[in-house]
Amino acid sequence: MHLLHHILTENSHKWPERTAITFKDQSITYSFLETESNQLAATLSRLGCVKGDRVGIMLSKSIESIVALFGILKAGGIYVPVDPLAPIARVSHIITHCGIECIITSTEHLQKFELGQQNSMPLLKVILTGSMRDEAVVSGRHFDVIAWEEAVGQSGEDPRDLLQLDSDPAYILHTSGSTGTPKGVVISHRNALTFVNMAVDFFMIGRNDRIANHAPLHFDLSVFDIFGAIKAGATIVVVPEFLSTFPSRLAEYIDGERITIWNSVSSVLAMLAAKGSLERFAFSALRLVHFSGEVMPLKYLEILKKYMPRAEFFNIYGQTEANSSLFYRVDDVAKDRAKNIPIGKPFPHFDVFAIDDNGKRRTSCFERYGCFGLLE
Repeated sequence: MHLLHHILTENSHKWPERTAITFKDQSITYSFLETESNQLAATLSRLGCVKGDRVGIMLSKSIESIVALFGILKAGGIYVPVDPLAPIARVSHIITHCGIECIITSTEHLQKFELGQQNSMPLLKVILTGSMRDEAVVSGRHFDVIAWEEAVGQSGEDPRDLLQLDSDPAYILHTSGSTGTPKGVVISHRNALTFVNMAVDFFMIGRNDRIANHAPLHFDLSVFDIFGAIKAGATIVVVPEFLSTFPSRLAEYIDGERITIWNSVSSVLAMLAAKGSLERFAFSALRLVHFSGEVMPLKYLEILKKYMPRAEFFNIYGQTEANSSLFYRVDDVAKDRAKNIPIGKPFPHFDVFAIDDNGKRRTSCFERYGCFGLLE
């Protein structure tokens, strides 16, 4: 296995009837995920997608969004997630800058593309989830519209051999654009798989795990959630977006869905600790909690550890360009209070070091004390 989608194909043969994804009251097996993504790949190829083409995904949390990314990879494409809530200008910039001619989206977002056409977006094909019964939804557009049911209703034959290399790009994630313009970060199959394979081994992820997918596709945390689960033969539990604004319901969801691994930015867990009424739940299945992206206030970490006593807590650090590269296992919050929580030490097979303005390697906190600088 040297490409991201190979992990799905292999495990669909090993465990065809295992649940691959669950979302609300829906679930699909590994066999179904393999078949639907094969069908989508065949459709993309018929639409003219060739190796190296950028294909957009602008969908809310759903099973279809995960089918979409595997279908794009199998067609030899590069998946480019676009935030459905992003302003039209940002959507237009990403589509134009990446040269996206085909995108997978839903009926509610079509208007953004229509408005974006005024800025000469290169969009030619749209694969549309949701109802297309209203002809007004698709009439008068400057691009062809293909229904999702049609796209995944074709032959389920295995995608043709495209002679892909592990150095080929797999996906492009865009930065927040804090400097004015979002920057596309290109990640190869090899880079992503190096992280995924390491993470599955390091955290001992197995078939019985239920990994919460809280992060959207355009955020790099989703790589661990989705590909880590598929690599291990585990189940992806897609977390409905609205739950993030209702901490007590989110806590109930984590407990009721018997989530074993949680991975999110620190602010979501801080909100959970502050307003989630955690004392009402046992969290008996939860064994790993990862937080990243922001400083985790120690007062909230103490609450989480109190009410999630079976879980190990890890501070994870890394840039989009490298996935996650550093970790710190939180054992004793009281002990860490004196120094705050370090960003930790490198994961296995990762080299991390600091350089000065002259490009010279510096003696770092890691080399002295076994960890990199503190999160102030």
